[in-house]
Amino acid sequence: MNSHVILAAVELITLHMVDGRVIQINPKQVTQLVSSPPAGAPNTVLIDSVHCVVRFVDGAHLSVAEDCETVRELMEGEER
Repeated sequence: MNSHVILAAVELITLHMVDGRVIQINPKQVTQLVSSPPAGAPNTVLIDSVHCVVRFVDGAHLSVAEDCETVRELMEGEER
């Protein structure tokens, strides 16, 4: 009897929620990164400690302490 094992590796990146908790996400599920407004601009949507909102293919979103450029760099590092 032949048995085949298929392993699928999921590369996760580590981010931080605004309350300090660590979360790992699959960058292949990310559809959009939304930056917080520039310094001095009125911010009526995000609390001050949110620097990036990550949106996913399933419509979910996550507010993180990292800025979107850092998240983008982490995601690009996983693609290599």
